[in-house]
Amino acid sequence: MRKRKHTIFTLLAAAMLICSTAGTSLAAWQAAGDSVHVIDLAGVKARIAEEYSGADSVYPGNTIGKVVNVKNMGDADCVVRVKVEKAWGELRDGDGKLIVNSALPTGNILIEYDTAHWHYDQSDGYFYYKGVLKPGETTLAPLFKEFTVSKDTGNEYAGLTADIVIQMECVQAAGGGISMWNKTFEALGIQYTPAAPPETVTSVTFAEGEFAFSPVNTDLFANFKQLLPGEVRSQRIEVSNTSGQPVEIFLRAEEMQQVSDNPETLALINKLLREHAVIIVTDEDGTVIYKGPVWGEPHRDGAKPNTMRYDISLGLFAPGKVKRLNVQLSLDPNLGDEYQNLLGRIQWVWSARGDSPETPAIPAIPAAPATPSTPSVPKTGDTSSLLLWAGMMAASAVLFVLTLAWGRKSKRKQTI
Repeated sequence: MRKRKHTIFTLLAAAMLICSTAGTSLAAWQAAGDSVHVIDLAGVKARIAEEYSGADSVYPGNTIGKVVNVKNMGDADCVVRVKVEKAWGELRDGDGKLIVNSALPTGNILIEYDTAHWHYDQSDGYFYYKGVLKPGETTLAPLFKEFTVSKDTGNEYAGLTADIVIQMECVQAAGGGISMWNKTFEALGIQYTPAAPPETVTSVTFAEGEFAFSPVNTDLFANFKQLLPGEVRSQRIEVSNTSGQPVEIFLRAEEMQQVSDNPETLALINKLLREHAVIIVTDEDGTVIYKGPVWGEPHRDGAKPNTMRYDISLGLFAPGKVKRLNVQLSLDPNLGDEYQNLLGRIQWVWSARGDSPETPAIPAIPAAPATPSTPSVPKTGDTSSLLLWAGMMAASAVLFVLTLAWGRKSKRKQTI
């Protein structure tokens, strides 16, 4: 009898334990969000800002006003150089193009150049401006303001036109652009320290079951704008978990459709992203997460750091945890002018995975009408509490019946 009593109480305790835990189980879940990043290249261009006061007829000893400046019309700092070519010839009827008489010397076209702001290099025949032009700026002093026809000019020049042709070139000041001319700033007397672009930290936050991005347009590559060939820039991205539960966060890349109506432009954008722009993504410990073309090579098989096709774990994030990613981008220094002002888009996919308590659905229990004497009513939707109390009440009732039956049986035995 004692053994049977012990068994009954053991079963009842187990039943109550099951009832108390039946409302909770662990379930795996996953959430994802996309971020679209933009990189764009700067345009480097300038134009000759010329003022010319021409005359119908020019005689020996005459001076003609011709002011030659250069203005930066692009959106990046640039260095400029100018070559001056002089010629005598006859204007062709119709289009007014000069038919040059190369047999006539041009030494009688006299020009006084500004050597304080311009440096002449005899090796290539160019005048180099001794400064760097910011977007919209014009040279502080013109290369020259006028030219004069020597008073010793003979009759063989009668009826001819003196022509001065200005050839201008410009290159970006940053990213070693001046090396394209096989020059250095020091050799040309230029003092220039490129201004570092403002460092902007962007962020990815997992909260409330979804990802949020700052800036809200999801472009995490804030520092990769107005890029120039040969430039190297960095972008810091902060990744955090504010959801209140531990999660593992992953990152991968997906193919992104580029935007252009011109097939040639689309081809250049794809070539830029696949061949000429390289990124290295590292975590805060310096571990390389990805290294390769900026688009991530989402069609290439293999593990990190050579492809972003598959989810790359950024680690387990406890509630409140913040980790920092560093993205370094390098542009090919040999990019041609056809890549100017191009814009490319890159898509990253962020996902979070974790385990959380989950309450299974149970049939609804009709509730009695509430009365003033009702002590409390379970909160709507709190089915786990109802199940727990119902189980405990059922277990208590079974315990009461068995105890009563066991007591009567014991009493009957004593009476006999």
